Amino acid sequence: MDSSTAVRIAVRASEEKAERVAFPVDGGFLFADCTEAAILAAVGDHQPAKYKLQSVRDGRWADVTRYEDVSPVDRVMAAIRSGKRADIAAFDDAALATAASRRPRSFDQAVARIHRDAIDQFAKTMETTSLEKAQGVLELLAPTESTLVAYAARNVVLHAELAPAALDDVQALERLDALAPAAPGANVADLVARGKYLSLTDRDTARRTFAEATAADHEGVLRSSFLDLGAWSYFDQQEVETPAMREMASRISRSFEWIGQPHRAAPQTVAFSVDPGFLRIYGPTVLTLAHQVPDVDFTLILCGDRALADKAIADAEAFREALRRLNRSGEHDNVNYAFMPVFSEVVESTTFYACARFFALDALLADYDDVYLLDADVQTLVDPLPFLKSVRGIGFAAHKSSGFNALSPWRRMMAGNIPVGRATLDAGLVATLQRYLSVGLSRPNSWMLDQNALAYASEQHPETFGSLTGYRRPFAQPAFRSSWERRYKVANKAPDAT
Repeated sequence: MDSSTAVRIAVRASEEKAERVAFPVDGGFLFADCTEAAILAAVGDHQPAKYKLQSVRDGRWADVTRYEDVSPVDRVMAAIRSGKRADIAAFDDAALATAASRRPRSFDQAVARIHRDAIDQFAKTMETTSLEKAQGVLELLAPTESTLVAYAARNVVLHAELAPAALDDVQALERLDALAPAAPGANVADLVARGKYLSLTDRDTARRTFAEATAADHEGVLRSSFLDLGAWSYFDQQEVETPAMREMASRISRSFEWIGQPHRAAPQTVAFSVDPGFLRIYGPTVLTLAHQVPDVDFTLILCGDRALADKAIADAEAFREALRRLNRSGEHDNVNYAFMPVFSEVVESTTFYACARFFALDALLADYDDVYLLDADVQTLVDPLPFLKSVRGIGFAAHKSSGFNALSPWRRMMAGNIPVGRATLDAGLVATLQRYLSVGLSRPNSWMLDQNALAYASEQHPETFGSLTGYRRPFAQPAFRSSWERRYKVANKAPDAT
């Protein structure tokens, strides 16, 4: 036991007016008077995990407190997760360092959330209040010597320093050049910030800068912080426009096949690409939506294992039949299923599940005038039909971010809602998008690949790439969807379990 722990226990005993400390150890207890020296002497080489405080009552020793952790890791972690400076300041440096070492995953998650919340709030308001608050919290966590804390603190400082420059790349790069060099680990934040500003005008140099950032990220701070995972999947034209990527994109696109005889009841389809597990999680909401919007077709593209896909589709059809009987809102044949295999070149199958819908566009637009690509984990509180009708005829569009969110290439164009018209195929935009996706699918660390691909396509086809920013999109992700996924995985022990 170190001196700071003994002092903390002694202070706690004084607060409770206790007369001795009891430490349970193998074979009995160690007892100590309520002073630092007495506690250290009594414990010696033992490493008790808990203690309780006692006083004499009616001539007998009685417990004043329940058992408490000798190292208050749980209470320290609760304070860190709160993100409140006052709560964290209640613990000394040793307690914070102990918590970080004993709960490394929880600690990193808490730091990442403090960092992410501050940056997100700043991006919305362009006010530095959230950055200043986070900076104060991260300063308290510096004694943990966590590289993630150093990175997050540096990134918060960078955002505050670059706020006056906004999206002015010349001014921002000058400000970056004027800053004192960052420590190893924290310097990843500088490289990512530089790459973002370079990406506004110079993709090739931005690519080299992001590559330098990921190479310097020995501690995995980009993975832990989540915000800038897209640095891994940012590519340049020399990587995208190759015969190999053209061939791979064409092969994936041609792998699309309808399951059963499709019922084309409308000129427009809403399309989702999912693995069988994701269909089981979100299929009920998607199929209920399709049941209530019979004027639009819905296409569910299953990816991965064909046998698992067939089982999931059979259950989905049983759900639809039960929904018809329960809801009594009529018979609607507006749901179709398709399948796309995961090719051997694909490194991360979960990325393919999200991107497959873009490769399905060639087949879908051969049968439909308009396709609306949508995330499967969304819901709507209003009738989406007026909106879906309003985007018919759009060639290609995505929601374009504004403010500091537009600085990150992987947040510049959002991939959750994409209307596509048949004429877009002739413009080459879809093929460009598919080639970019093929690069990322053939490499590891392909986070945020679809949104990076959209940014690239918008640069290559500015005349074709439209914006959804002015539209009131009715779809949103439910805040507790992670609970749905967690319950499914716990119950089935594997993401694709049936």
